[in-house]
Amino acid sequence: MRVLRGRYWAYALLSGLSLCLMIVTLVSRDWLEALLRINPDAGSGAVEWVIVLSLAVSAGLLAWAARREWRSAASI
Repeated sequence: MRVLRGRYWAYALLSGLSLCLMIVTLVSRDWLEALLRINPDAGSGAVEWVIVLSLAVSAGLLAWAARREWRSAASI
C-alpha cells in the first residue's frame, strides 16, 4: 500500500478536469461564447483550438506530475 500526499490528488484531479474541459471544448465549441457572451475570434474557431491545445498540454503535464508523485510515494 502506498502513502500518497495531497499533491498527488491535486495533480490527478486537475489533470482529469483539464481532460474533461478539453473534450467539452471539442464537442461543443460555442461554450466560451455562451458563458462569457463574447466572440473573441469572430466565429473562426481559432480561440477554441488554442484552448483545446493548451488543455491537452496541461492535462499531459499534470498527469506526468501525478505519475511522478505516485512513483515517489513511500510504500508501507
